[in-house]
Amino acid sequence: NVRSRDNSGIPRQMNVWEQVITDPVPAIKAAMSEAIRTCSLSRDQIVDEMNRLMRQLGWTTNGRGQKVTTALLDKWVAPAASHVIPLRLLPLFCRVVQSNLPLEAYARSFQSVEVISDEDGKILQWARSELELRKAKRRAKRLAQEVGL
Repeated sequence: NVRSRDNSGIPRQMNVWEQVITDPVPAIKAAMSEAIRTCSLSRDQIVDEMNRLMRQLGWTTNGRGQKVTTALLDKWVAPAASHVIPLRLLPLFCRVVQSNLPLEAYARSFQSVEVISDEDGKILQWARSELELRKAKRRAKRLAQEVGL
Protein backbone atom coordinates (compact mmCIF):
# COMPACT_ATOMS: atom_id res chain seq x y z
CA ASN A 1 0.00 0.00 0.00
CA VAL A 2 1.18 3.46 -0.86
CA ARG A 3 0.71 5.93 1.96
CA SER A 4 1.12 9.66 2.25
CA ARG A 5 0.71 12.14 5.07
CA ASP A 6 -1.88 14.90 5.13
CA ASN A 7 -1.31 18.32 6.74
CA SER A 8 -1.93 16.84 10.20
CA GLY A 9 0.94 14.39 9.75
CA ILE A 10 -1.43 11.40 9.91
CA PRO A 11 -0.74 8.74 7.28
CA ARG A 12 -3.53 8.24 4.75
CA GLN A 13 -4.09 5.94 1.79
CA MET A 14 -3.21 7.67 -1.48
CA ASN A 15 -5.83 7.59 -4.22
CA VAL A 16 -5.04 6.24 -7.69
CA TRP A 17 -4.26 9.70 -9.10
CA GLU A 18 -1.56 10.23 -6.49
CA GLN A 19 0.13 6.87 -6.91
CA VAL A 20 3.24 6.45 -8.99
CA ILE A 21 2.46 4.96 -12.38
CA THR A 22 4.98 2.67 -14.02
CA ASP A 23 6.85 4.06 -17.01
CA PRO A 24 5.39 2.36 -20.12
CA VAL A 25 8.40 3.21 -22.31
CA PRO A 26 10.53 0.08 -21.62
CA ALA A 27 7.56 -2.19 -22.37
CA ILE A 28 6.70 -0.26 -25.54
CA LYS A 29 10.31 -0.43 -26.74
CA ALA A 30 10.46 -4.19 -26.07
CA ALA A 31 7.13 -4.73 -27.84
CA MET A 32 8.28 -2.67 -30.81
CA SER A 33 11.46 -4.77 -31.01
CA GLU A 34 9.40 -7.96 -30.93
CA ALA A 35 7.02 -6.61 -33.58
CA ILE A 36 9.97 -5.75 -35.83
CA ARG A 37 11.52 -9.17 -35.25
CA THR A 38 8.33 -10.99 -36.26
CA CYS A 39 7.53 -8.65 -39.16
CA SER A 40 8.24 -9.81 -42.71
CA LEU A 41 9.59 -6.34 -43.58
CA SER A 42 13.16 -5.20 -43.04
CA ARG A 43 13.85 -2.15 -40.88
CA ASP A 44 14.47 -0.12 -44.04
CA GLN A 45 11.14 -1.27 -45.49
CA ILE A 46 9.35 -0.41 -42.23
CA VAL A 47 10.85 3.09 -42.31
CA ASP A 48 10.00 3.53 -46.02
CA GLU A 49 6.39 2.46 -45.43
CA MET A 50 6.03 4.69 -42.37
CA ASN A 51 7.35 7.65 -44.38
CA ARG A 52 5.02 6.86 -47.28
CA LEU A 53 2.01 6.77 -44.97
CA MET A 54 3.15 9.94 -43.18
CA ARG A 55 3.41 11.77 -46.54
CA GLN A 56 -0.02 10.46 -47.51
CA LEU A 57 -1.46 11.75 -44.22
CA GLY A 58 0.48 15.02 -44.33
CA TRP A 59 2.26 14.23 -41.06
CA THR A 60 5.75 15.29 -40.06
CA THR A 61 8.06 14.36 -37.20
CA ASN A 62 8.70 16.97 -34.53
CA GLY A 63 6.69 19.55 -36.50
CA ARG A 64 9.28 19.62 -39.28
CA GLY A 65 9.46 17.89 -42.62
CA GLN A 66 11.79 15.25 -41.22
CA LYS A 67 11.44 11.64 -42.10
CA VAL A 68 11.67 8.54 -39.96
CA THR A 69 15.08 7.00 -40.50
CA THR A 70 16.44 3.59 -39.68
CA ALA A 71 18.71 5.24 -37.12
CA LEU A 72 15.68 6.90 -35.48
CA LEU A 73 13.75 3.62 -35.48
CA ASP A 74 16.76 1.97 -33.84
CA LYS A 75 16.73 4.67 -31.13
CA TRP A 76 12.99 4.18 -30.58
CA VAL A 77 13.55 0.49 -29.78
CA ALA A 78 16.90 0.72 -27.99
CA PRO A 79 16.30 0.09 -24.27
CA ALA A 80 18.99 2.55 -23.15
CA ALA A 81 18.11 5.34 -25.60
CA SER A 82 16.02 8.24 -24.37
CA HIS A 83 14.22 8.53 -27.72
CA VAL A 84 10.59 7.39 -27.67
CA ILE A 85 8.30 6.97 -30.64
CA PRO A 86 5.86 9.89 -30.78
CA LEU A 87 2.43 8.75 -29.61
CA ARG A 88 0.75 9.73 -32.88
CA LEU A 89 3.17 7.49 -34.80
CA LEU A 90 2.57 4.42 -32.63
CA PRO A 91 -0.63 3.33 -34.46
CA LEU A 92 1.11 3.93 -37.78
CA PHE A 93 4.06 1.77 -36.70
CA CYS A 94 1.64 -0.96 -35.55
CA ARG A 95 -0.15 -0.88 -38.90
CA VAL A 96 3.10 -1.11 -40.86
CA VAL A 97 4.48 -4.04 -38.87
CA GLN A 98 1.00 -5.59 -38.62
CA SER A 99 1.23 -6.02 -34.85
CA ASN A 100 -0.61 -4.47 -31.94
CA LEU A 101 2.02 -5.60 -29.41
CA PRO A 102 3.31 -2.04 -28.80
CA LEU A 103 -0.22 -0.73 -28.36
CA GLU A 104 -1.00 -3.58 -25.98
CA ALA A 105 2.15 -2.77 -24.00
CA TYR A 106 1.07 0.86 -23.75
CA ALA A 107 -2.49 -0.09 -22.75
CA ARG A 108 -1.16 -2.19 -19.84
CA SER A 109 0.08 1.02 -18.23
CA PHE A 110 -3.53 2.15 -17.81
CA GLN A 111 -5.94 0.86 -15.20
CA SER A 112 -8.44 -1.73 -16.46
CA VAL A 113 -7.61 -1.31 -20.15
CA GLU A 114 -7.06 -4.10 -22.62
CA VAL A 115 -6.65 -4.04 -26.40
CA ILE A 116 -8.92 -6.55 -28.12
CA SER A 117 -9.39 -7.58 -31.74
CA ASP A 118 -12.46 -6.70 -33.80
CA GLU A 119 -13.61 -10.30 -33.51
CA ASP A 120 -13.28 -10.27 -29.71
CA GLY A 121 -15.12 -6.94 -29.69
CA LYS A 122 -18.02 -8.53 -31.56
CA ILE A 123 -18.04 -11.44 -29.12
CA LEU A 124 -18.15 -8.94 -26.25
CA GLN A 125 -21.06 -7.09 -27.90
CA TRP A 126 -22.88 -10.39 -28.34
CA ALA A 127 -22.28 -11.31 -24.69
CA ARG A 128 -23.63 -7.95 -23.53
CA SER A 129 -26.70 -8.39 -25.76
CA GLU A 130 -27.21 -11.89 -24.38
CA LEU A 131 -27.02 -10.59 -20.80
CA GLU A 132 -29.55 -7.86 -21.58
CA LEU A 133 -31.85 -10.44 -23.18
CA ARG A 134 -31.66 -12.72 -20.15
CA LYS A 135 -32.36 -9.79 -17.78
CA ALA A 136 -35.34 -8.77 -19.92
CA LYS A 137 -36.68 -12.35 -19.87
CA ARG A 138 -36.39 -12.50 -16.05
CA ARG A 139 -38.09 -9.11 -15.74
CA ALA A 140 -40.90 -10.21 -18.11
CA LYS A 141 -41.38 -13.45 -16.17
CA ARG A 142 -41.61 -11.51 -12.86
CA LEU A 143 -44.11 -9.08 -14.33
CA ALA A 144 -46.17 -11.93 -15.78
CA GLN A 145 -46.33 -13.56 -12.33
CA GLU A 146 -47.36 -10.25 -10.77
CA VAL A 147 -50.32 -9.92 -13.13
CA GLY A 148 -51.26 -13.58 -12.70
CA LEU A 149 -50.15 -15.00 -16.03
